[in-house]
Amino acid sequence: MEQTSQKFIKMLLVINLVLSSVAVIGVGYLVYKDSKKTNITRMNRNGGWPTIQGGVNKQNQQEQPAQSQ
Repeated sequence: MEQTSQKFIKMLLVINLVLSSVAVIGVGYLVYKDSKKTNITRMNRNGGWPTIQGGVNKQNQQEQPAQSQ
């Protein structure tokens, strides 16, 4: 009984280590991917804030249907 419990605990520790490693690798990848975006480093002329692709005006123009009279 004691050996089975120890084996079970060891197995859970290994599974925990694997899942933690996968999570750390995933977070690292997302941080790396986010740091490579050019939109974050590109600054516009109005005060140095990052530019947003599309912008609000572009979204509003796409959502408004053409009016025919």
